[in-house]
Amino acid sequence: MKAARIRAATRKMFHSRARSPSPCQISVSARWEKARARIERTPSPTENQIHHCEILHDRNRAPVWPRDIAGSLSHCRTAGFAAVGRREEVGTLGIDVEDGPGLPEELWPCVLLPEECDWPGGLSAAARRRLALVMFSAKESLYKAQYPRTKRLMDFHDLRVEPPRFDRASGRSGTFSCTFQRTIGAFSKGTAVPGRFRYDAFDGQVVTTVRIGD
Repeated sequence: MKAARIRAATRKMFHSRARSPSPCQISVSARWEKARARIERTPSPTENQIHHCEILHDRNRAPVWPRDIAGSLSHCRTAGFAAVGRREEVGTLGIDVEDGPGLPEELWPCVLLPEECDWPGGLSAAARRRLALVMFSAKESLYKAQYPRTKRLMDFHDLRVEPPRFDRASGRSGTFSCTFQRTIGAFSKGTAVPGRFRYDAFDGQVVTTVRIGD
């Protein structure tokens, strides 16, 4: 899998994505990029080429990748990212990028389950909002990774994110786990899917990634 920041010229294509009127839904049509995206990546001499691949979308505005390619796209006000890999090697992918100081507390009931708001002691209000943004992003990434397999839309409360674990070395990145709260397609209730996050990527964005292997 290759995950990379999308260059500014390409990111302009994503600038006017639609927003959902309600923050209480995970909706491809509400939080997705514009209809067309052009992924350009220069491969190393030792890897198979994946470049100049034009991506369209389905009726739910989810990207339609070539049959042998897995990928995911995301952007915020300040950055755009793409994750791409060979389908047979990586399964399906999800990537999400968010900017801003954190998830506003008034949105927590829409995005987080009550048990997800049981924060570790000693966290400041700013740290709790930032951690809530990581959990929000984790659900977005998992949603994107499962969608090619199920073609099902989801609500935020259909997933529970275990408290993210920071890597000791960096303290700014780490792992998380998302657990399905109900059966969705081939994913039965209780299925846990791991992912990774970066707390301060590039210009301070939160970036999360999920890979679901075959």
